[in-house]
Amino acid sequence: MLYFFLIISLRKHSVMKLTSKGSYYIILLLECLLLLIFPMLATAQPQQVAKQGVLDLRDWNMNEDQIVTLDGEWEMYWGQLLLPSDFQNADLTKRRYVKLPGLWNKMDLPEKKSAGEGVCTYRLLVHLPDSQTVYGLKLNRIETAYKLWINGELHLERGIVGNSLDNMKPAWMLTEHNFKPGSSKIEIVIQVSNFYHRKGGIAHSIYIGTPDAISSLINRLLGFDVFIIGVLLIMGLHHLGLYWLRRNEKAALYFGFTALLTAFYTMVNGQIIIVKILPMVPWEMVVKTNFITNFLRLLTFGLFLHYTFPKEVKMGTINALKYTMLPLALLTMITPARVYTHTLVVFIIIGVTSMLYMVFGIARAVKHHIEGALHSIIGVAIVFLSVINDVLFDFGIINTMYMVPLGVFFFIFFQSYMISLQSSRAFIQSEKLSNQLLFLDKIKNQFLTSNLYKLDVPLRILADNIHATHAALLLYDLDILIIKTTIDSSGETSQREFPIIVHDDRLLPRPRLCYPIIDKCIEEKKSQVVSSALTQPELRENAYILQNRVQSVVCIPLVDQGTIKGVFYAENKLLPGIFTQETIHLVELLVSQLSTLINNSQIYQELEELNRTLEEKVEQRTAEVFQQKEEIETQRDEIEAKNEILSKAFEEITIKNRDITDSIKYAKRIQESILAPEEEIKQLFNKSFIYFKPRDILSGDFYWMERISEATADKPDNEKIMVAAVDCTGHGVPGALMSIIGYNLINYAVNELGATSPAEILSILEKGIKQKLRQTDRTSVSKDGMDMSLIVYEPFYKRVTYAGAHNPVYLIRAKTQKIEILEPNRFSIGGFSLHKVNKNFREITCEIEPNDMVYMFTDGFADQIGGPNNRKYMYPNFRNLLEKNYTKDIEIQPALLSKALESWKQGLKQIDDILVIGVKF
Repeated sequence: MLYFFLIISLRKHSVMKLTSKGSYYIILLLECLLLLIFPMLATAQPQQVAKQGVLDLRDWNMNEDQIVTLDGEWEMYWGQLLLPSDFQNADLTKRRYVKLPGLWNKMDLPEKKSAGEGVCTYRLLVHLPDSQTVYGLKLNRIETAYKLWINGELHLERGIVGNSLDNMKPAWMLTEHNFKPGSSKIEIVIQVSNFYHRKGGIAHSIYIGTPDAISSLINRLLGFDVFIIGVLLIMGLHHLGLYWLRRNEKAALYFGFTALLTAFYTMVNGQIIIVKILPMVPWEMVVKTNFITNFLRLLTFGLFLHYTFPKEVKMGTINALKYTMLPLALLTMITPARVYTHTLVVFIIIGVTSMLYMVFGIARAVKHHIEGALHSIIGVAIVFLSVINDVLFDFGIINTMYMVPLGVFFFIFFQSYMISLQSSRAFIQSEKLSNQLLFLDKIKNQFLTSNLYKLDVPLRILADNIHATHAALLLYDLDILIIKTTIDSSGETSQREFPIIVHDDRLLPRPRLCYPIIDKCIEEKKSQVVSSALTQPELRENAYILQNRVQSVVCIPLVDQGTIKGVFYAENKLLPGIFTQETIHLVELLVSQLSTLINNSQIYQELEELNRTLEEKVEQRTAEVFQQKEEIETQRDEIEAKNEILSKAFEEITIKNRDITDSIKYAKRIQESILAPEEEIKQLFNKSFIYFKPRDILSGDFYWMERISEATADKPDNEKIMVAAVDCTGHGVPGALMSIIGYNLINYAVNELGATSPAEILSILEKGIKQKLRQTDRTSVSKDGMDMSLIVYEPFYKRVTYAGAHNPVYLIRAKTQKIEILEPNRFSIGGFSLHKVNKNFREITCEIEPNDMVYMFTDGFADQIGGPNNRKYMYPNFRNLLEKNYTKDIEIQPALLSKALESWKQGLKQIDDILVIGVKF
C-alpha cells in the first residue's frame, strides 16, 4: 500500500508541474528508484493458510512459488513449555488456535500477569509435496527466546527458553536453516518465552521454500539494509563535515546527526546487522540502541527542520520535544527492557503529533514560496508515511517491514538536491555580483580618465556602456527642466540648452524625446523602463515613437536628498528589451557619482566665467592705471572677493575627493572581509604569523588559507591545509579587483573542482585568468596576471607540497637553521605573450620535521627602495633577515620585519604591497 501511495502521489505532483523542469526530472528519478527497490523487497504471499493447526502444501509448485509463509491458525498452549514427545500422551485440553503472525499481548489468556510476559508452545502440522527435497526456513526475531523442533528433532535455539525472568536469556537473531523432512508430513513445535520485552509471541511470518530462494531473499534484504546504512553514514558524515567548515550551518549539523542515528537504528532493526557483525553484543544493548536512536533522531530531525525553516517550525515545539525525548532516552539507559519498552506508546503519540506539526510547518513554507520547501515537504511526507508503517508493523497490525530508514534515504535524496540547487544559485549570484563590480569599475575608470567638466563626456560613457542609440541629460534650472546635452549613435553631441515644461508642449523648438515617460519618471520619482514601446498601449500612438521607431526606453531620476535634480534619458531604436533590470540597477548605483560630476561641472563653468570676467576687468584697469588709481584699489578688493570664491570652490572639490576616498576605504573593508581572520589562522597553524602591509588603501596582494579532508579507508586521516601568497598586477583599485578574481578562482578550483594538487590549482588559475580577462589573442587589451606561491601541508604524512609562479618559498630546517629555496616556475599566471609559452607547473614535495619553518612572500619587501644609496633591499638581505628572525619567538617576528623595513626606507615612500607569511610546524 505504501508503495502504491508513493507512486500515485509523486505522479500527481509531477503532473501539477511542481516548480521547474529540474523538479520534474527529480520526481521521475524517485519513481524509478521506487520501482526498483520495492520489487526487490517483495516477499512471499501465502498461497495456502493453516487451518486448525494444519497447513496443506501438497499442491505447492516449487518451481513457480519458491517461497510460502506458514501463516494461519497454529495450535497454542499458553503457560506451557511442551516438548514434541509431550503431544503423544499429553492432555491437550488447554489447546487453542491463534493466527500467526501475531502477538499474545492483546489475547485473553488465563493467568497472564502482564501484556507481554509469559511462556507458550506453538504447534503446526505441514503436508509437503515432496519428502526428499531439502527445504529452507527463514525466521525473523521472536520475542524474546525460542526453540524449534521439526519431527521431534531440535533444529534451532535462540537465547535460553525459561519459565521465569531468572532462568531465561533473550536473544534477537534472524535465522536461515535448511532441513530434509524425511516424510511428506512434518510437525513443527516452537517454544517461546518472554519476561524481558513488552511484546511477546511470534510477530513476523515464518517462511519456507527452496534453500536457494530463502538465501536469495535474505541476501536481498541484507543488501538493502547495507545499502541504506552506507548512504546514511556517508550523508551523515558529509553534513557534519559541512558544519565543521561552516559553524553557522546548524541545519547541516542536526541533519548529519539524524542520518547517523538512523543508520544505527537500521543496524539493530530489520535484518539486525549489528548481531551478524558482532555476535557477542548483549541483547539488552541492542534493544537500548533501538529505543535511544528513536528518541534522539526525532529530536535532531525537528532541530534540523527548525534551522531550515525557523519561521514555520517554531523553537517552542522543538523545546517540547527536547524535554520529552531526552528524559525518555535517559530512562532507557538506566532501566531494564521490561520497563522502558512500555514507553513506546508515549513515543508514538508524541512522534506522530510532532511529524504532523512539521509537515504543516513546511506546507506553510511552501505557501510562502521559500526555496527548498517543496522538496522538503515531499521528503518529510515520505518519512511520515514510513513512520506510520513502522508503528503499525511494530504493533503487529500489518506484516510489511521497517521502512523509516528507506524514508530517511528518500528525504536525504531530496535534501541533497536542494543543497546542490542552493550552491549553484549562490555561485551564479557571486558571478553576477563580480560582473557588476567589473562593470562599475570600468565606468569609474572611464570617468577618472576623461574630461568630466563637460557633461557630454559622462553622458557618452553611460550611453556606450548600456548600448543606447540616443541619450539626453535633463537638469532643473530653478523650476524649469533644461536639456543640457544630447548624444546619438553617430556620436554627434548637442550642448545647446532647450527649456522643457513638464506636461506642456508649448515651448518649442526643442529636441524630440518621449516626454510621457519623462513625465511619469518625475511624478513617481523612480526609474521607468519600456521593453517594447511600439507594442505598449499608452505609447504606441505617440508621434515620436512612431516616427523614430523606438524600441527600448529607460528614464532614471537624479535624486539628491529626496529632491529630483534632473533626469537621465536613453533609448534604443534597434532592439527591444535592451535595457535589463540588472543594467538599470547598475546605472542607479552610478546616479550619486553622476550628481557629483554635474556639481563639479557647474562649479567649473562658474569658475571659467569668473576667470573670464576677471581677465577683462584687469585689462581694462591696466589701461587706466595712471588715471584711476582709486578705481584700481577698488578692483583689487573685487579680485580678493573672487579669490575667496575660488577658495570655497577648492574646499568643495576637497570634500568631493574625501567622499571618493571614503568609498575606497569602504572597499578596503570588503576586501579585508574575504581574508581569513587571525583566529581561523591560529586554528590551522598555532605557530604562524602574517605580515601584511598594503602600499595604498586597497591591495593587490592577498593571502588564502583552506582546510580540506580526503579521508578514505586506507588513508583515515588524510587532512590537507593549503596556504597561498598571491601578488596581483597593479596596486590600489586595479590590484584589488585582480585579487578578488584570484581569490574566487582559488576557491572555485579547491571547493568546486576539488583540486588539491598545487600544480593543478595553478593551472586552473592560469586558465581562469585568461578566460576572465579574455587573454586569448593578440587583440586582448589585458596583460594582467599574478605571481604566487602555494603549499599543501599534510599533517598525517608530515610533508609539504609546493608549486609557484615566480615566487619561491624559503624552508628553514630546525637541524641546520639554514634556508632551503623551493624554486618556482619562471613565468606568471595569466598575461598575454606574443610567443606561445607552455605553462606546465611543477611541484616540489618535502618531508617536514618538528620546528621546521616555511616563509611565503611577495616581492614587495625585497624590492623596497632605501638604505644609504637608495637601492632595493634585495633577496639575499631578506634571506639573512629571515634566518636571523627564525630563532626568535613567532609572535614577535612581524614586529622585527616592520622594524627592519622602516629602518631601510629611511622615510621614503613604500613602492609596493608587502606580504610575508611564516609557519612553524
